Amino acid sequence: GADARVGGRAVREGWREVHTKRFDPCKHQWVQYRVPADVTRAPAPRHIRLITFNTLSDEHRHEAIDPRIRLPRLWELLDSRDADVIGLQEITPRMRQALCALAWVRERYLVTPGDVHLAPHGQLILSRLPMRAMIYAHSKSKRTLLGEIFAGGQLLTVPVVHLTSNWRDDARDKRTAQLGVVMDAVRTAQHVLFMGDV
Repeated sequence: GADARVGGRAVREGWREVHTKRFDPCKHQWVQYRVPADVTRAPAPRHIRLITFNTLSDEHRHEAIDPRIRLPRLWELLDSRDADVIGLQEITPRMRQALCALAWVRERYLVTPGDVHLAPHGQLILSRLPMRAMIYAHSKSKRTLLGEIFAGGQLLTVPVVHLTSNWRDDARDKRTAQLGVVMDAVRTAQHVLFMGDV
């Protein structure tokens, strides 16, 4: 809403905070995560490893890209890279559910929510560092997910974008407008790193 904030600065109406989740092994379920009040006192990591990947929605079921074969291999690849922050595009609710059932995800990562944010598909952020997130709906099916990653006393702002396809006749105007919304939100942020499919 109008009081959503990036880097402590209020941003335009339309952005709204979404509740990041963590896996609670005692309850054996994903629960709401809250950024600790003393998060800025934690020592900053010497480096941060980030990965971004367009997963290709599992709605595509052509034999050459069969998700039953492709996605388990992708999950293994992401696990092996041991990234601090992972930004994914074209994630469906079914794909998020499969990812969140994996032991390495439950043990290491905070995850942004699913539900309406992934209809029909959308972006997902996994972070092993403290994180809060917000989302902006450019249209019914096109959104930007933005994570604020707390690295000790430093704040890394990570927009994960999936812009309108440049094959569309009106792509230039739509993509310019989408990037304009995001650039306005991050213009005073301390550190910014864009992830996604542009």
